[in-house]
Amino acid sequence: METKTLKTLYWTYLTAIPNFFDFIDADVSEVFGKKGSFIVFNIVSLRKINEKYGREFGDLHTKALIKAITTISSKYKKSYCFRFGSNDFVVILPNYTTKQINEISLEIKEQYKDNVNSLGLNRAQLNKFMIEYKKEITSVEDFMKSYLTLPRYFESQKRVNGI
Repeated sequence: METKTLKTLYWTYLTAIPNFFDFIDADVSEVFGKKGSFIVFNIVSLRKINEKYGREFGDLHTKALIKAITTISSKYKKSYCFRFGSNDFVVILPNYTTKQINEISLEIKEQYKDNVNSLGLNRAQLNKFMIEYKKEITSVEDFMKSYLTLPRYFESQKRVNGI
């Protein structure tokens, strides 16, 4: 089964998934009209990685993550993927329980490790760049509220604002 797309969206060459605003412009009522969960995969400090090792190195890591996300999420009924900002990659799975989401998240991580190994990249170093969050959502507003209050985002705002 393929990952569901709601309409023809703008797909970037690098990630091959839509960005959040293209996703929201689509008819997302079937995504958020019921209880579901999402997973956010974040490549921490992607800009620093690109500066230190070169953009091609960062792009390889991004592609390995996207391939894992699309490969695994496509196995599940009505999964949706999009890029949010520069470092976050979101998988939304309506009607899945937190336990199921945890299992899917682990599958994606394992696939990601396999992808990294097949590219000959340093997996130990890369694992430091990945974090995931799981929240239950019922609407676009609920998603945004959950996303903006993720511990990683909240902590970064504290530092920026000096709170």
